[in-house]
Amino acid sequence: MSTPRLAVALAAAFFASTASVWPTPHLTGGHTPGAQSLPTAQKATSPAAPEAWPPTGVVVVDEPADIAVRLEYTSTGSRRLVVEKTGTFMHLQYREVASAGPDWASIELRPGDRAPKADSAVWESTDPRTLATTRGVVRFSLASSDKPEAKRAEPPRPGPQDRSAVRACQSIEDGAHGFAVLCSVTMKTSGVRAIKPTSAHPLAAAWVWDLPKAGTIAGSRFVRVDLPLSPGGADAGAIAYVHGGKGVVFRADATWPSRAESPALVFTEASRSQPVSPTFSWR
Repeated sequence: MSTPRLAVALAAAFFASTASVWPTPHLTGGHTPGAQSLPTAQKATSPAAPEAWPPTGVVVVDEPADIAVRLEYTSTGSRRLVVEKTGTFMHLQYREVASAGPDWASIELRPGDRAPKADSAVWESTDPRTLATTRGVVRFSLASSDKPEAKRAEPPRPGPQDRSAVRACQSIEDGAHGFAVLCSVTMKTSGVRAIKPTSAHPLAAAWVWDLPKAGTIAGSRFVRVDLPLSPGGADAGAIAYVHGGKGVVFRADATWPSRAESPALVFTEASRSQPVSPTFSWR
């Protein structure tokens, strides 16, 4: 199938679907030692666990972070790690489990026999309009009553970016050789959807958040797609929307050929005119 035909097929599937808008609960990911996802969560799409945890690309500066963090008990007796900052899009990563959402994110954890006495998770907080992102770690313990601590880390390294009349996209390196694609899409569009077309769980790790109008600031849509990588691997994400009379598919393809080469991210776009119903005369 040629690239234009593939894009048309993706667009047709996206525009016909209403399932990929912002999902709840704020959790995607699969089972990992010491962690238990909620029953409705989807399995992890990461191809492999990082060699080190936290990833070596996450450099902690050991300064307090301006986010709220807590550990709380669930009705099943497990513990839930929660990070919160109002007005931002929060992303929380614990090994192979990712959680994200407006204002807060959480991951449910179980101690287990092999759970470390001292552990950590990586958080990111993104301004949904400017796409400015801060990063840090949460240090916590399931074996003690100590309160979790949120620390700042060096800001994520920016990757390729893309702009058009109705969207602005900025990628960031995830600290473990992969990428996250962050986009702001204006309300001049409709039917905004995000998906990972090459994944066994295409709606996992792809989020769309409709932002309300704030005073004189027009509303918009924030999109985040995670693209984790392992050596010799690839991942892809796509955002589809309608603008005027055209359907648009904006795609991000990430690859990491080998450890001897650097990971790469490429943006492409395809569009087509949307079908228009014929005009009837009722006379």
